[in-house]
Amino acid sequence: MRSGIVAIAAALVLTGTSAAAWPLAAAGSAKAKAGALVGNQPTPAKSDAITVALSWAATPGASGYTIQRSGGVGSIGGTCTGTVIGTSCSDSPVVPLTTYSYTVTPIAGTWTGTASAPRSITA
Repeated sequence: MRSGIVAIAAALVLTGTSAAAWPLAAAGSAKAKAGALVGNQPTPAKSDAITVALSWAATPGASGYTIQRSGGVGSIGGTCTGTVIGTSCSDSPVVPLTTYSYTVTPIAGTWTGTASAPRSITA
């Protein structure tokens, strides 16, 4: 009897029945939670000649944020590296007269949300 159940289960997988059930399983709370985490566009401001201060509105449900920077030479620095707890950080050092773009991506535990639209500033 047990081999008959295994054969039926294998037949369902091979005929694609399990694929039809996938959307139902993917519609659970984890997918909805990830879709709800959308980053808010940062507001960059020059703090001094070599520092850009960033701030953004909190994303409900987020436990932290990752900041991405494009432009300039080198990688993001200051307090904007790794997971940022809170809604602000300072990127330093930056090169004066260089344009940088920043995005904010919210995270909640192991879930990563959607990055914000980029915002640019010339240091």
